[in-house]
Amino acid sequence: MHPHHENFVGWEAIPHGAIARIIASARAQQALVELFFEDASSNMYFLKYAAPKILLDIGAGHSRIPQKGTIVTVRWRRAEDGYHYGFQTMSDGVIRHSDGHDAVALAFPKVLLRTQRRSAYRVPVDLDTAQSLTIQWGAHVDYKSTAAFAHDLSITGAQLSFSTYLECPVAIEIGQRLEITVNLQGEHYGSTAQVVRMEKVGTPDDHSVGHERVLLGVQFIDPSQPFQNALETYVSLQQQLLLRR
Repeated sequence: MHPHHENFVGWEAIPHGAIARIIASARAQQALVELFFEDASSNMYFLKYAAPKILLDIGAGHSRIPQKGTIVTVRWRRAEDGYHYGFQTMSDGVIRHSDGHDAVALAFPKVLLRTQRRSAYRVPVDLDTAQSLTIQWGAHVDYKSTAAFAHDLSITGAQLSFSTYLECPVAIEIGQRLEITVNLQGEHYGSTAQVVRMEKVGTPDDHSVGHERVLLGVQFIDPSQPFQNALETYVSLQQQLLLRR
């Protein structure tokens, strides 16, 4: 058996009612998939075909195709939420699709799994939370503080931006530590964070009025347990909202 058949450790099953919706999304986008069977693997595409079976476009250059009755593993990345999804099922052999192409027919899965990567997965932030962020930096004799906008959050970090003046460049560098305060579901939390990415993203309109916009990627440093718990709850809730889209 191909080792990828066994490699769903750490993945989680999605709600049964969401399986058809996730598969329909992959069909509509003709998502690229990795197909594993026996000791072989191949890249194929979902076909836009609404039927009890799943069809994968074989295309050209595939020397081995799973025969009828072969157990296969299918994986792909869903653009809407950034998760990798996968399932195991049985091949029903090769059929000729209505567009004249050969396709691998697969039994519709009863279980659909996704990567359980909450520690790294970033979720978009609702407006109230996004606007609640403040950052502070600098030594006590030169302490700076500004409101910022949170673009996304994970339980390990955030992407945020803030506005400053062109004539007063911000003295923030990669590797520098900041103090961050954010409101999550009505509670304020603070944490130290380290800058891992910095980019100036001001538009010509910003510059015309003397402003610059700075985008930061930060990683939380030893967050408190209450903040960690609040982050995990918030990220999980946002993931569930994404799954319903």
